[in-house]
Amino acid sequence: MLGYENDNKSYCVLRLSDSKVVISWHMIFDKTTFPTLNSARSNSALIIPEDSSVSAAVVDESHPADMESVDEVRPMDPELDDTSRMVDEVHVAPELDSADSAPPCKKSRIKVIGPWHPTIISSAVDSHHILPYSRRLKVFLSTHDESPRTFKKPLSLSKKEVWSSTIQKELSSMNCLQVWDVFDLKPNYKLVGTTCFFRTKCNHLNEVIEHKARLCAQGFTQTPGVDFEKTNAPTGRMHSLQTLISYSASKNLLFHQVDIKSAFLNAPLAKTVYLSLPQGLELHKNKTCLRLNKAIYGLKQALLAWYKRLKNWLTEVGLTACLLDPCVFYRNKPTPIWLYVHIDDISIFGSDVKWFKD
Repeated sequence: MLGYENDNKSYCVLRLSDSKVVISWHMIFDKTTFPTLNSARSNSALIIPEDSSVSAAVVDESHPADMESVDEVRPMDPELDDTSRMVDEVHVAPELDSADSAPPCKKSRIKVIGPWHPTIISSAVDSHHILPYSRRLKVFLSTHDESPRTFKKPLSLSKKEVWSSTIQKELSSMNCLQVWDVFDLKPNYKLVGTTCFFRTKCNHLNEVIEHKARLCAQGFTQTPGVDFEKTNAPTGRMHSLQTLISYSASKNLLFHQVDIKSAFLNAPLAKTVYLSLPQGLELHKNKTCLRLNKAIYGLKQALLAWYKRLKNWLTEVGLTACLLDPCVFYRNKPTPIWLYVHIDDISIFGSDVKWFKD
């Protein structure tokens, strides 16, 4: 592994077969192999002259009795103090003198105190390449968003009728899909809070094209093991989508995309969840809480419940989930077709996509 990709969450890897740098999301690290350990040890044995500045204890081989009395000498460099180790054997290279009368230098065995790593890594951070805050890019919103933040605010805005109709449209959709049942609050009920989310959708010309209102659950008030169990849902890999697009282009297949409206409202829940009544909404005068039958936005298990519902339906119509990517579904006969699922968006590839759309 060479490092990390700057633009996305992936690894930069050197492929040894063809010496190319590839980018991958999925990596498995072997924690039992250290490829640079042997090279670091081999570089630790140094041949140095006798007059070297390295602090060492020189022992003449002609006096083996004195070798036992030699103490370990600490290095002069304080940075090598904590990471000191002894090199096994180092021979001193003889120093050649121009004078004939000088006797040849004897081979000696020395002890060198130093780190195993050939270089010293400094813990200091160089701030030269850090971009100062004043030079960072700044993006400003040039439009004013008039979407209300609370449920009471739409009633006081100039577009009161527009937001009121949007809220009624959302409630009627929930009633049609039987998302909840109205109940009396009991002492053993664990209530999950609710909130209303409003959004004004604009096109590329900043023209308002739609007003949206969502009744959401406050998932941060849920308790693990009480009103939810598992929350993680599989998501499609980008490589799978790229492979399907490339294959479809080479085979001249059709490509269609489907956006499922109110997707979470079609997913049944495995655990019973009770919601508090939204402030400002009078769903029932004599009842005080809601029991959810389907998932709504904001629940911790909403995404997993929707995936299970979609997977069961796709299996019923004859599709099979891929083993390597559970968000890819396929059918081989009578005509091949592939589906790539990303939450509530479905990409369809095949020669006869009309069968699936029907």
